[in-house]
Amino acid sequence: MSKTIRIPAAELADHIGESIVGYGTLTQAGVVQPRGDLVVAVFGIESNRREKSFTPSQLVEVEVTE
Repeated sequence: MSKTIRIPAAELADHIGESIVGYGTLTQAGVVQPRGDLVVAVFGIESNRREKSFTPSQLVEVEVTE
């Protein structure tokens, strides 16, 4: 069974391999340095790879399996 939760983008690295609503499967995520004011998330692989930037406090919906 799966459910959708909302998390701050700063926590995306804890959800690698899970589905992010509206974007697809999360393959990488990290905070951009030096100021740490952006979280860059990568979805998909190779030719289907997409990047999206979020502010660390921005809420993102994650589909998790229980």
